[in-house]
Amino acid sequence: MKTENMMSCQNCDIAMKPQYKFCHQCGQSVVSIQKPLKPVLKDMFHEMLDIDGKVLITLKAMLFKPGLMSKAYCAGKRMKYTPPLRLYLVISFISLLTLNILDSYDTRSDLGVHALKEFGAAMMFVMLPLFAVILKLMFGKTYYLSNLIFSIHIHCVIYFIYIFIFAISLAEFWSLPKDIISILLFLELPLVFYLLIYIAFALKRFYQQSWIKTLMKWLLLIMIYLTTAYGIFQLIMITKS
Repeated sequence: MKTENMMSCQNCDIAMKPQYKFCHQCGQSVVSIQKPLKPVLKDMFHEMLDIDGKVLITLKAMLFKPGLMSKAYCAGKRMKYTPPLRLYLVISFISLLTLNILDSYDTRSDLGVHALKEFGAAMMFVMLPLFAVILKLMFGKTYYLSNLIFSIHIHCVIYFIYIFIFAISLAEFWSLPKDIISILLFLELPLVFYLLIYIAFALKRFYQQSWIKTLMKWLLLIMIYLTTAYGIFQLIMITKS
């Protein structure tokens, strides 16, 4: 009988099959970093961006099926979608990178605009767990963790809309015809309406309450969120000044 070559985990020295990617004893990755930088970076970005079809399925569900991904994830159906925390980190990274690129075209001296771009990530980071707390208070018979999952997905959508609106606001610097610029600027309002409607449908699907209760809580949630976000933004501005 042909004996299969075995390898050892570098962390705990247990014998394991060479096709394993992780040690079955301690869980450490067996991928070696003793190789050229290019393949290491390729593996890192492949792992971070989850480039195996999941990310496209995740984005489609997140943007066009409000609340579905959160509901499925909390129900235990998790293999189909990118994990919430990884999704948030990737979208945050892409959003900040995009903002920095777009910011290079923005020559305006509006302090409020530049402050929003500079402190937006910090404000979102604070609002994410606070939003889950607000949801927990509004939907009492729920767990904080499930509300946090829902909050992560909602804030991922907020990031997307924020990037689009910010990009459109810089249309005047793109050397486009005035008619095209006017049309693009007009699209900002529908994007805001889309986000508001998206949240309402996400609440309905995730929490499974009647439309009357959902809309009442949706309205209260929006008012609390905007008021809290504005207060945090002002606090960040004061501490940074």
